[in-house]
Amino acid sequence: MSKRRRSSSTRQEDEKKKHRILTLADRSIRICTCVNAHELRDALSSHYSLHTVSVYSKLIKNHWIDKEDMCPMHRAKVERGLLPSYNFEQGLRPEYRVCRFIVDDSKSWRRSLSRVSKRVFSFVSTSLYTDITIRPSRDTWEHISNNYCLLKKATTLTVLPAVRLVFFPAVTDQIHHLAANNLYSSVEKIHLLEEVADLDKMACAMPRLKSMVQHCELSEFTITKWLTNFKNLTSINLLNSKLIGFDVDQLPSMIKADSQLRKILLPKYFNWNTLDVAVKQRLSIISMRSESPSHKSTINYAEIQQQDFPKLKHVHLVQILSDTNRVVWDQLVLPESVVKLTLCTPPPNVNPFTRNKHIRTVRFKNSKTPNYSDIPIMTIHLLLSKKALLFGQTNLSKIIIDTPVDVVDTDIIQFKEMGYRFIGSTPSSNDQYR
Repeated sequence: MSKRRRSSSTRQEDEKKKHRILTLADRSIRICTCVNAHELRDALSSHYSLHTVSVYSKLIKNHWIDKEDMCPMHRAKVERGLLPSYNFEQGLRPEYRVCRFIVDDSKSWRRSLSRVSKRVFSFVSTSLYTDITIRPSRDTWEHISNNYCLLKKATTLTVLPAVRLVFFPAVTDQIHHLAANNLYSSVEKIHLLEEVADLDKMACAMPRLKSMVQHCELSEFTITKWLTNFKNLTSINLLNSKLIGFDVDQLPSMIKADSQLRKILLPKYFNWNTLDVAVKQRLSIISMRSESPSHKSTINYAEIQQQDFPKLKHVHLVQILSDTNRVVWDQLVLPESVVKLTLCTPPPNVNPFTRNKHIRTVRFKNSKTPNYSDIPIMTIHLLLSKKALLFGQTNLSKIIIDTPVDVVDTDIIQFKEMGYRFIGSTPSSNDQYR
């Protein structure tokens, strides 16, 4: 009996070791360290009207880096005879783009890994392949209920709009109902591109939900449901949502003192001091903007005082600020607990960072170009290269740049001259930027 127990214990330890190895491999495979020559980006940018996949593929093949210099993720894809999902079409209008979204090649690697054995399939489907995007319909649930489908468990779920949305299959449809329950039960973060009608049912189906990101219209009724039904909610992101018949000034009466919220990002100006004292004491991530929508308006940074927000770590300045109005930037002073700053616009100089020496990480987040509504992104990395900001004079240890295109050698050289090392790039959660 004792020998059998030792043997069983040994097998369990072996399985745990394998899972740790696969988990570490999965984390590293997501990071792309490929650095193509700028000639590849130039070649693609010069073919504005050539938007066919065949022409795009030929240009890529003629200019991409050698397989030996690729990151493990893209090398594995090339070895299977597939094209790496590089994207350099930052100058093209939407109708000329081949890739409108960043493709996460690491998912292809996970799919191939899952075919190794039944045990590996089970581990990948429940532990690695858990950042899932679906368009809920009867066909979707039919696919997921198949034993050979890799979509078994979701920790991060993105829900796309559907013509005939079937978010909750009927109880009488036992197979699909069970597949939906299994998928939803482990969801901790959700991105919604369409409003869900029955939030009461969602709260029951997703008891572990902690983070909500909305990309759709929201009413007062819907927001009230989110704040009352989801007891474990710690994060709400409404930056990309449109509030209908609701004003953010109503939030203080809706967010109770015992709320677990740590992160609140809003699409409009909000006076954070109107919240309950206990809520402010717990907040670690907030958004800030001026009361006026004008990009020349000044943000009232004095509203945020250290003693009122002792745990504040990260501030999003969710407004395209004028770099010609120095007052907008000269008044940027944040509590010393803030170590990360997210900006939609590069500052005119590095003074905001030298003045706030406690900030160690800055993220430049893409936003819509104000003058061209049909061009959905502003390529921050190109604006940064034109400004030639002297980041080496700051205390910044990490710079994160959202970009719809892959970096090239000239980008790396520029930041290397400032003392920064390129770690790599990963697809962001909204699949539009790296």
